[in-house]
This record gives sequence, C-alpha cells and structure tokens, in this order.
Amino acid sequence: MEQDPLLPPDLNGVRPTTIGGHQSTPPPTNTSPLRGRKKKISRISYSPSSHVQVLFQMHGSVLPQVLPFCVSNVLWTLLIETCRTKGWFDLTFRSTVGHSFMGILVSFLVVSRSRISYQRFMEIRKHLGEAHLACREVGHFSCMYTLECDTEGAKEWRREVAYRTIILLRVTMDVLNWSSTKKDQWETTTDVSHDKLSAYRHGTRTLIDENFRAPLVLIYNLREIIMQHPLYLEYKMPVNEYRDLIHYVSAFNKAYHGFRDLVFTPYPFPLAQMTRIFLFFWVYSLPLVLLEQMANIYDTLVIVFFMTFGFIGVEYVSMTLDDPFGDDAMDFDEQGMAETCYEDMYLTLYKMDGPESVGALRRRISQRYAQGEALDNFRRDMMDDTFWERSGRSAFSEEGVHGDGSNIIV
Repeated sequence: MEQDPLLPPDLNGVRPTTIGGHQSTPPPTNTSPLRGRKKKISRISYSPSSHVQVLFQMHGSVLPQVLPFCVSNVLWTLLIETCRTKGWFDLTFRSTVGHSFMGILVSFLVVSRSRISYQRFMEIRKHLGEAHLACREVGHFSCMYTLECDTEGAKEWRREVAYRTIILLRVTMDVLNWSSTKKDQWETTTDVSHDKLSAYRHGTRTLIDENFRAPLVLIYNLREIIMQHPLYLEYKMPVNEYRDLIHYVSAFNKAYHGFRDLVFTPYPFPLAQMTRIFLFFWVYSLPLVLLEQMANIYDTLVIVFFMTFGFIGVEYVSMTLDDPFGDDAMDFDEQGMAETCYEDMYLTLYKMDGPESVGALRRRISQRYAQGEALDNFRRDMMDDTFWERSGRSAFSEEGVHGDGSNIIV
C-alpha cells in the first residue's frame, strides 16, 4: 500500500474507516516518504490528588537533569569534610551572615526568573489558541456565508480558502519549531528571496529574518483569495461578511506577531547570566557553611542534596518553560494541534460540499506535504516568478466579477 505523507508511519497501511459509504481518508496519490514530521510528543498526564504519582513520575520531570548536580554537591561536601578532618586544609566559612544575605538574593533571582518564564510560556500557549481559533473561524464562516451557493465555483473558492489557511498554519508552526530547534542557524546570512526582490532590501538578512517573513506573505495570499470571492461566486458578498473573514485573518496575524515578539525578545541574557552565576556559587558554597554549623555529617549531606535539588530544579524548570517548541515532554505539540485544526476544516468542508470536495483538498495537501518541509516548499515557491504575480484581475471590477477565474495564481 502507498504511504500517505499526512500519516505517521505506524498508521500507514491501516485501512481507513468509512463515512456514509465514502472513505474518511482519501487514498494517497504518491509514494514519497514522510518528511518534515517531528517526533510525536507524549503529553504529560497526572492526577494532582495522587501523591505517589506526582512524587515519583519521571515523564516530564526535571529530576534526571538535576540529579547529577545533587550527587556532585554531596561528593563535594564529603571531600571538604575529609580534607578538614585529616587536617589538610579547612575551606568552611566561620561566619554565615554573608551567605545568608546571598541566599535571599539568589531566591529572588530564581523565583523572578521562573515567574517570568511561566508568564511567557502561558502567553505563547494563548497565541497558539488564538491562531487555531482564527483558522477554524475562517473555515467555518467561509462556508456559512456561502451556504446558499452550491456552484462549482463556490466549492472551488471554499477549497482554496481552506487550502491557503492550512498552508499558512503549517508554515507558521514550522517557523516556530525551527526557531527552537535550529537556534545555531539564527544568524546565518542567507539569500533565499527572489532575485528580483533583492534590489529592494535595506540590508543583509539572516535566516531567521527570512523564515519569519514566510507567514506574512501567506497571510496576504489568504486575504487575497477572500477578496477575490466574486470571481468564484459570481456575486459580491455583503461587506460585513467578507469583512468578518478578513477580521479572522487579522486575528491570526495578531497572534503571529505575538509569537514574533516573544521569539525575538528572549529572557534578558545579562539577568539570566547573573542568576546562573549567583545560583551556582551559592549552591556549591552551601557545604562550606553547613559543615561549620552542623555537627552530623549525614544531616549535612541530606540538606545539601535537597537544597541543591530545589534551587537547581527550579532553574531547570525555567529553562524548560523558556523553550516550549521542540520534542521535549513539556513542549507544545504544535504540529499535532495544527493537524487537528486541519481535520476540523475537512469536516466543515465535508458537511458543506461532500466527500469529493474534501477529498480533493486533502489530496492537494498530501501532495504539498510530500514535497518536503513547509519552509523548504515556501522557499521553492519564492523562486517561481508566478508566485509574485498579482492573482488575477480586481475582484470588484465589472470584468473581474464576470471572469471565470482562470487567471488566478494558486
């Protein structure tokens, strides 16, 4: 059986279910291997009321990353105590006042960092929800506002709106994932734009600049097809209706710029550096204080272990929240969320135009997936002269309203 690039390898070869006598999954149209899919994220699930599960669950825990620091600090404590008892040298602090004041500063820095990281994490999640909501609304209302129009042109327009919405969402998710997993390539100087457009640049652009430009171009393409609806519907929608569709695209654009702001404005490096320096100095100087104040070495080792786990652990939680894209347990499954949004749009189109129409859309998306990753596809599109041509005549000119739409660039 041919492989479907929209399905993970474990689902390829599974016979699709049927809805109303039609396959819910149209047959694939190519044999290209699956490309551009990140590893499936296993969501973290737990019962807050179960103390055992919360205390001992390893999936999503920072314990594996923090444990080496705890063990190293315990060994460091034993080394200091051994050197002191054998009379080789004594590194312990006679006074604990300075270390106590530093502990207050470290606590403030670590807690402030974790609070800011959590706020940024939740803000990104909010923007993800807004982007997905906007895409679903475009799909729903493009069907609702043309409910009475059942012509082939109307079906084609609804498919085109859905297609451009899906491509926009896919490229946006790919950009966000790239910004997290390819940070070493952010400042790579590149020239991936069309040759004719390079003359209009104001300076050298890096790879991250070019990648974050892609959704903006596709947002324009989606707005363009919405405003060209008379070419397909053969009538002009009421202004409040197509204005609503444009509004939802603008809502997506607003959410996308929220992503941009957070990606291009990371947690301030000087503050992160200062927090890390104070944190490690305070944690690894803790044995020098406790060995002088506590008589029992075993009590000291226990306190050192858990104090190290607490402070270093909170810092690792902040580091995890700072980077919510990728394939770690705490990362957002942005690709899975986007694919759910695609399926919701398929269901809307299925209810509106039937299985043939949604099957044509899905095959087109499947062919696009088979060509490679979303950003690579966009870069190839940019090299095509037709990509930069205006898509057809004005949708509101007398000639445009009666045109057949054959001159529209998809």
